Amino acid sequence: MIPKKYNREQLIGKKCKPVCSIKNGAGECISPNTICTIKNVVRGHGLTIRTEPCEHCGQSAYITRVPRESLQLLDDGDALQYAKELLAIRTKAAQNLVSACVAVDEYCAKIGVDNYDNESCTGLDIRIWCEIDGAADITLNAIKKALGVDCEN
Repeated sequence: MIPKKYNREQLIGKKCKPVCSIKNGAGECISPNTICTIKNVVRGHGLTIRTEPCEHCGQSAYITRVPRESLQLLDDGDALQYAKELLAIRTKAAQNLVSACVAVDEYCAKIGVDNYDNESCTGLDIRIWCEIDGAADITLNAIKKALGVDCEN
């Protein structure tokens, strides 16, 4: 909860995070622990917050009328610690993805899939990182083709 002792001028621009899921009128929902910036404070109507823009698409959520009870104010150290935790999660996920890619590439090479063919979506193909589901479908079709399995199944 953000104490009432903080006035509008003290809060605008400060970082915070929800203590529960919050949804705006457009249906965008942010989960607890999402880092947000306080954009406005309207007496009797709560706070206006904005999430950080997505690093991939640039989209962010803008939510008005958020009660102080639904937010936790972060100091710079809290925000930095949260960022470090997120980076650790991203690093682990990237390591797991690389390990999985190496295993898929080795299997594909073993059964005769050309890892440098655009139709296999293996190796260092950027689609693996940014078109996750599509890349998996493309690779699966290449494996089916190499195994002589009908691609419709």
